[in-house]
Amino acid sequence: MGIIRARRQFIWGEDDPLGGAAVAQEFAALFRDAELEVLPSTGHAPWIDEPELCATLATRFLGADRSL
Repeated sequence: MGIIRARRQFIWGEDDPLGGAAVAQEFAALFRDAELEVLPSTGHAPWIDEPELCATLATRFLGADRSL
């Protein structure tokens, strides 16, 4: 089995009914060097609750100059 080396960012809603910040932290910890953004007052689809913030976070992440 291969190892995925791509950078990854998780944008997670703090009020996600399937699991909030604690679940997000546990999940992100499974991935080496994953970045996690937990957004307050957002649910399971933070990109719907906070589209501009999610776009800003994703754009910043994708534009970051980091090696794999």
